[in-house]
Amino acid sequence: MSQENEGMGFYKGVLIGGVIGAVVSLLFAPKSGRELRSDIGRKSKELYDDAEGLIAKGREKIGEIGHEAGSRLQSVKAHAREAMDGGAKDGAAR
Repeated sequence: MSQENEGMGFYKGVLIGGVIGAVVSLLFAPKSGRELRSDIGRKSKELYDDAEGLIAKGREKIGEIGHEAGSRLQSVKAHAREAMDGGAKDGAAR
C-alpha cells in the first residue's frame, strides 16, 4: 500500500508545484491588470483540467488495485476451503 501512497504523493506534489510555479510566474510578469487576469483565468482552467486528469488516473488505479485485491481474496478463500476439505477428509479417515 505504501507504493500507491507514494504515487499519489508524487501527483499531489506535481500539482502543488505547478500551482505555485504558475502563480509566481504570473505575479512577476510585467503585464497589465487585464492581461494578468486573463492569464490567471487561463492557467486556472489548465490546472483544473490537469487536476481532473490526475484524479481520473487515481480513481482508475484504485479500481485496478481493488479488482486485484478481490481476485487475490477469492484465491485465498479457495485455498482455505481446499485445505479445510482436505483436513476434514483426513480426520474422517482416522
